[in-house]
Amino acid sequence: MRYKGFSLLSILLSTTVVMAYHNQTPSGSIYRPPRGAARPPGQSQNATAQLEKQIEDRDKGLNGIQVGEPKVYDDSLLQQMLNNAQAKLAAIQLLDQSGIAAKIGAVTGASQQISSFGLNVQGPSIPGVVTTDKGATGSTKETAALSVNPQGQPSTTNTVEATSGLPTRDVVTTVPVANPPAVTAPAPTTSLPSSFSVSSSDVLNEQLQLTYEIANLRLMIEGSLSDRFFNNQAIRAVKPRVTLGFPITLHPDARYKDAVAIVEVKIQKNHDLSDDPKKHDDGEPPTITALLPREKTYNVASITDNSTSIGGGVVTQIVGVSGSWLRGRKTHYLVQDQDTLALTFQPENEPNDKKRVGFLWQFRPVLGRRYVKGGLRQTFVQVAFPSNWSADVFGKIHVRTYWRKYDRKNGIVKEVISGSLRDNAIVPWDIPRYKLELAPRIFNKDSLEDLGRGQMLVKLFGRFLSGTYVRIGSTILGEGSPGLRFEHYGIRFIAPIADLASKRVVLVSRDGEEIPLQIPDLPSERKPPEIVGKPKVTSVDETNSLVEITLNDPKYLEEEPRLLFDIGGLVFGYSDAPLIKNGATLSAVVPTSWLIAHPEVAVKPLFAPVNYKAPVVKVDVLTHLSQNERLVVLEQSRTWAKFLLYGNRLKDVSVLHPIGATVHPIGRPEDEYTLRMIHLSADQIRSHKNLVIQRSGERPILVPIPPVEFKDVKESKPTERLPVNADEVVIEGEGLKDLQEVTYNGRSIPFEPSPDGRTVRLKNLRAHGVTSTATIKMLEFTFKASKANVRLEVVNRKVENVPK
Repeated sequence: MRYKGFSLLSILLSTTVVMAYHNQTPSGSIYRPPRGAARPPGQSQNATAQLEKQIEDRDKGLNGIQVGEPKVYDDSLLQQMLNNAQAKLAAIQLLDQSGIAAKIGAVTGASQQISSFGLNVQGPSIPGVVTTDKGATGSTKETAALSVNPQGQPSTTNTVEATSGLPTRDVVTTVPVANPPAVTAPAPTTSLPSSFSVSSSDVLNEQLQLTYEIANLRLMIEGSLSDRFFNNQAIRAVKPRVTLGFPITLHPDARYKDAVAIVEVKIQKNHDLSDDPKKHDDGEPPTITALLPREKTYNVASITDNSTSIGGGVVTQIVGVSGSWLRGRKTHYLVQDQDTLALTFQPENEPNDKKRVGFLWQFRPVLGRRYVKGGLRQTFVQVAFPSNWSADVFGKIHVRTYWRKYDRKNGIVKEVISGSLRDNAIVPWDIPRYKLELAPRIFNKDSLEDLGRGQMLVKLFGRFLSGTYVRIGSTILGEGSPGLRFEHYGIRFIAPIADLASKRVVLVSRDGEEIPLQIPDLPSERKPPEIVGKPKVTSVDETNSLVEITLNDPKYLEEEPRLLFDIGGLVFGYSDAPLIKNGATLSAVVPTSWLIAHPEVAVKPLFAPVNYKAPVVKVDVLTHLSQNERLVVLEQSRTWAKFLLYGNRLKDVSVLHPIGATVHPIGRPEDEYTLRMIHLSADQIRSHKNLVIQRSGERPILVPIPPVEFKDVKESKPTERLPVNADEVVIEGEGLKDLQEVTYNGRSIPFEPSPDGRTVRLKNLRAHGVTSTATIKMLEFTFKASKANVRLEVVNRKVENVPK
């Protein structure tokens, strides 16, 4: 077993040594290849030894801390992450009413004091006597001797010896060993409560402490106004902020046992807006708004166990006394072991200290190690500069590294280790300003693909940062949007052609900068076409019109990207709404109602440059009163009806069907293009459902005739012939209850309708000259919706035959 245990221990120790050797190799130790290992071709042993010596000299010249060139990160991304963290902190609600109420009346502690005494007296022990009786004893001894007689034969001689003893008695007196007596104090008969808890006020206090800590963190993440704005009230501007990353490589060697690695950084501004002595006396230094990591810790258990025990006893022939005393103490704490700590300092005794700000990171050994753990550490800082946003370089970075001795027991950083300081003040690093807006590397006519149904696929070739998105007017296409996809070599997105032609299309970088999407190498030397004359509008049918525009050169019609008609956001020129080419003329069929609402036509290609001035022409033959053609009933009688014809370009319109329908002007002189009156008979209305009209030189179009009801009404007539000088007459008929007026030669005749509306009595006929002579008289009856003539026969005398 000992051999096996020794073998296992040897294996563990060997493994530990190998692992330690492996871990130390990247931290500064020299790797030596095993004997017999093959060297690189053409390399002699002396050359290898020389290279190894150079590596050793290089490592000895370093201090185990290497800081790579600082990297500039996207500040908007860091700010977005900080804002998300702040939002999550704001969502934490720690004040819990139920938890506080549950602790009311809780037992917060108990105290128990016990006093007990035990006594044990023991006298000397009685001696013991042991008596042993021994009886008589005896023994017999027989001896045999071998001899040869004179005759030469062997013979044996036996001798017997008997011994006997008297009986005896042994008496032994024993005295027991005297030991101290044992005594135990009585056990307590009372016990403490089984459960304890803090009071409700203590719970509330702890919750308030955490709430205040969250408020502190939120304010720290939000940042102060003094870090954002210039201190000079004459300059109302926000300081630009830069996020810097420092790649720090640690590889300590034996020189830095129980030591802390320190990376000290000083940032100096280049220029600020407040350097003008009229605005500010001394300017202001850069400000640190965030240090990451601020602190990196490990939770470590600290256990302390102290105990003391004293015991003793006294023994005499009369009494024995003994006693024992025990004292112990144990502590168990959970503490934090700091691995990384960020601190700030103000550079002093330097010529440009008012333009500098300083901070540092400490890297300490943790978890019982004697050396700082080697490896790459990534740290970040966010700095606000009192500079112009357009500055090419915001400032410079000075880095200094060194080691300090470290008291592991008390966690105290001591003096600087001699010979460990390294400074790059001779060659500082610049802090440049990076523009995040990246235009597509390739964007031309081949980047567009007509998908039909008014959709266009746009391909942007280039490498873009995450968070870049496309804005088309008020529509945002970003990562996760259905119409946009990020690819390794660019972005693809699908959008309506109408939006691409009528709205501003930009590529938005992560910091909000916008880059207009435009095809710079348009044909015809970027010179837009010119429109010759005025656009021509002709009717296609009752709802559509043909718009024709003539350009100054037909070559524009063959170039790519092709020209479009943009009429109020409705785009014509691709597969869903094509343009018709005829020489230098482009034409499109446009809904008449849309053309009336948007009389301006723009001729341009997709993604035209900013300086491309697309020609825009107005269709002036359409006015704000223009509309699609429609008929409205104006007046009707039993045999005819009058209609109002609303529309556009009606000045020279004619009616083809029904034959004989007449067109009359109505209204103001300026209404001749939009308003006409049509007179149709009842037979024409009954036999036609549409009115066929035609403008000069254009196609005929149909205008629906609204329904008009003509009833076969019984003609009103007098109940009798009137003699000369008759003064009254009764007229019978239908609809006489709607009778408004009865006139004869322009003079109104009084009348009295019957209650059932079937008859009406005319009065004062003699006074109005109706019955003055024997002849046929015509009276004009005016109803609510029509007029009618009533024939009245006046005779000299009236003779009636009454049958019997």
